Amino acid sequence: MTNGILHLHLLMALIFFIALWRSRAPWTNIAAAVGVILLLSGAYNFMTRMEGAPRGWHMFIGIKILIALHAIVMSFLIARGAGDEAKLARWRKSALGSAGVAMLIGLYFSNFARG
Repeated sequence: MTNGILHLHLLMALIFFIALWRSRAPWTNIAAAVGVILLLSGAYNFMTRMEGAPRGWHMFIGIKILIALHAIVMSFLIARGAGDEAKLARWRKSALGSAGVAMLIGLYFSNFARG
C-alpha cells in the first residue's frame, strides 16, 4: 500500500502543477482540491518512509514541506479569486515556483540520495 500512496502522491503533484499552470476557472478549483490530497498523502509518506533516511534528509524534507505549503496556500488564494489580474498572476508565478522547487527536492531524495 505504501507504494500505491507514493504513486498517488506523485500523480497528484503532477496534476497540481498542471492545474496551476493552466490557471483557468475549473483548473484553479482542481488545484485547491488536489492540494488537500497532496497534504494527506505527503503526511502518510513522511510517516512511513522515515526509516533509513539519508544524511540531511529530515532538514530538506522539512524545507520541502514549508515550500509545498506555500504553493498549496497560493492555490487556495488563486481559487478564491479575490485579487486583480496582476495579483493573481504574481500568486500563480510564486505557486508554480514553489511547487517546482518542492517537486525537485522530493525527486532528488526519492531517486538519487538513497543510493
